[in-house]
Amino acid sequence: MIKSIDDRQAALRTLMAEKGIDIYIVPTSDDHSSEYVGDYFKTREYITGFTGSAGTAIITANESGLWTDGRYFVQAEKQLADNQTILYKMGNDGVLTVSQYIQNQLEILAENGKKPVIGFDGRCMTAVNGYRYLEMVNKFGGELKTDLDLIGELWSERPELVNSKPWILTEEYSGVDTAQKLSDVRSFMKNVDAKYHLISDLCNVAWLLNMRGEDISHVPVFMSYMLISQDEATLFIGEDEENWNDSLGVTDDENAADLASGCNRLTPEAQKYLSERKISIKPYNDIYHTLENIDGSILLDERFSNYRICNSLPDAVNVLNQPEPETLMRALKNDVEIANTIAAHIDDGVAMTKFIYQIKKKMGLLSEDVENVAKSKGPEDYQEMAYEEPLTELSAATYLDKLRSEIDDYLDLSFSTISAYGPNAAMAHYSATPENYSDVKPRGFLLVDSGGHYKRGTTDITRTTAVGPVSDEEREMYTRTLQSHLRLEYAKFIQGTAAVQLDILAREPYWEVGKDFKHGTGHGVGHILNVHEGPNSFRWRITDLSSVQEMLPGMITSDEPGYYEDDKYGIRIENVILCQEDMKNDYGQFFSFKPLTMVPIDLEPVDLDMLSKQEKSWINDYHRQVRENIAPHLTGATLAWLEEVTQPV
Repeated sequence: MIKSIDDRQAALRTLMAEKGIDIYIVPTSDDHSSEYVGDYFKTREYITGFTGSAGTAIITANESGLWTDGRYFVQAEKQLADNQTILYKMGNDGVLTVSQYIQNQLEILAENGKKPVIGFDGRCMTAVNGYRYLEMVNKFGGELKTDLDLIGELWSERPELVNSKPWILTEEYSGVDTAQKLSDVRSFMKNVDAKYHLISDLCNVAWLLNMRGEDISHVPVFMSYMLISQDEATLFIGEDEENWNDSLGVTDDENAADLASGCNRLTPEAQKYLSERKISIKPYNDIYHTLENIDGSILLDERFSNYRICNSLPDAVNVLNQPEPETLMRALKNDVEIANTIAAHIDDGVAMTKFIYQIKKKMGLLSEDVENVAKSKGPEDYQEMAYEEPLTELSAATYLDKLRSEIDDYLDLSFSTISAYGPNAAMAHYSATPENYSDVKPRGFLLVDSGGHYKRGTTDITRTTAVGPVSDEEREMYTRTLQSHLRLEYAKFIQGTAAVQLDILAREPYWEVGKDFKHGTGHGVGHILNVHEGPNSFRWRITDLSSVQEMLPGMITSDEPGYYEDDKYGIRIENVILCQEDMKNDYGQFFSFKPLTMVPIDLEPVDLDMLSKQEKSWINDYHRQVRENIAPHLTGATLAWLEEVTQPV
């Protein structure tokens, strides 16, 4: 086992020299360009020590670099401090992009008389990036080597691949059967003249099949591909066919036995379910051989399809490179999904409200009236925090996770709970661990970003709670964050408005004083899938035209502006909001947002003099909804506290 990062990089350079590779690229990816990946695929973390969910590492003969975005600048600086990897802060002035850096390296190699060679694992590189690197290296008479997993050769203790057994999400939760979804997809294929359609995005496969898995922590998907034509649909999943177990085949249905027999990844119930929907099963790695033998046209997305996949296609095949249609289809939640998600947010809101009350109680911040109720009513009807122990980031997260796990249809957290006190909250995606956490002291803020997966839907919420006195600066920036959050949540806009056009509503309270935050204002929320999904997202930076998606009814998106001062504090307020139809008149159809998250927002650190009459009206309206939805589920002092903190301002 190679322990130090510098030793790992040195060993990688030795392998690179043996294979004749000058530049080796390690993205954060699996075979499907997933945002979050299983432990087996955390090669970039292994070679750099950086644990964030986004970033690209590049290793050359003389240096190594890591590129990541503003969410992770502080975290990356800390984690790279003990090794020689250089941090490139993406988006900052004067910082080379990945492509610019590679271009510079290619020029240096060419000047020294070399025909450069770029290497990467073609299964974990998107086709769109792979083709870009191919074009770049060709200009210097060089080549790509893409059939080598060099990190895998070094990583002797590499975790095993997870092979969970997918389970069926019944129609009472999915709302629409797979047969209808397949029909919709085939109609789309016909409209764009696609003979075949390849689905590489794991969330799209899971959504289409109404199945979920556990192959990636907190993302209920399973490693697979789908290949669809007008007459056939094939799921590629599991080990090579010689390892299949015939005893698992469905023997009471001749058609089922023909279509899905013996795949170790599938239970007999799942095999029968797929066969009834005329979906065949092939081993996971057969996708490459299958694609080598197709003809006509194929619809795929080179942003999710890997480089090896696209290189497997015959030259004569017409590639229709565009977003997988399932991405927009699943973003438009159906009536059943919406109703279930609303209900899930109420139960989740009850857990969060109990949590915040317990934090306030533990820090001695309850009013005298609430204290009196607590004394007269006695213990709450749920397990309270252990008051004899100090409050830490870790104990707070553990307590909240337990509250969620007690909800009847709880499946999992939707991501690892972010519980960050003081300076740690300046790292947008900080995570406390048993080896690294801070005590919560009676001053400043505790930021908690968390969520859950339930059979009814997925939640994502951030609350920043004052755990004692705050400074004037903290009060001002907390108030601006609240203004930012409310202005987006209560926006009304005409049909055709893109999400990127709405982002300015949230940025204005910061921009007017020369401040900003280095992450998107909001992301789409998957339905028991990745908590982050597209194509809907609030952000001001347009990286490509495909990211310009108009907001449509049924889209569920987060509203989460924040403010961060390195080594001092972090603030974020997040609700999940549903796009819905509003008024319609001669000017057209207008849309608005319905907040789904039902949890009080801490008003103790707010400078009320900064709020306009309209903003006060908005927070009062929101807290009225919270009180009406959450109060019936609470008793005792927790109820008294909720009623107190949601009174009009």
